Amino acid sequence: MGGEFEYHVKQVLRESALFVFRRPKVFGPKAASSVLGSVFLVGIASGQITPRTGLLLLLPLGVVGVFSTLMVASMARSNTDSLSTAAREAAGSWKNALKAVVLVLLTSLVLSVPASVGVAMYLIEGSTAAAGIGVALSVLLTAAFSAVSYFLPLTLLEEGSLRQSVESSY
Repeated sequence: MGGEFEYHVKQVLRESALFVFRRPKVFGPKAASSVLGSVFLVGIASGQITPRTGLLLLLPLGVVGVFSTLMVASMARSNTDSLSTAAREAAGSWKNALKAVVLVLLTSLVLSVPASVGVAMYLIEGSTAAAGIGVALSVLLTAAFSAVSYFLPLTLLEEGSLRQSVESSY
């Protein structure tokens, strides 16, 4: 059984590498977005970006992240490598993309509550169990949210409203 799983993992990695080699433009928007997000996180973690500046950057960075995801979804859906066509299609969905960013930010805030409460219980009462349960619950809820919203970028391009997109993505 383990050998079969290992074979499939290697096969997926091989096919993914070939896809990247054949169509590198498809990964450009997400790569650029990931670099920006990483610089942001390192800046926050190192103290180079103040919390106030970090809060001000959340929305624009979220828009860049959603826009790049919409571009990749557009290229995948239309089977094209044209960045300009993908950018135009993604830009056509800017209102829904902006609403999606706000929805994801608010959802992230709600999903972090169990972890925050757990860590607060640890700091106040020294309860490692509360911290572990809170963090685990936040991780599980985040995984569930990620699974439910996996197809949201494609539906944002196709649907008329954010509500329709969210409803049809799961």
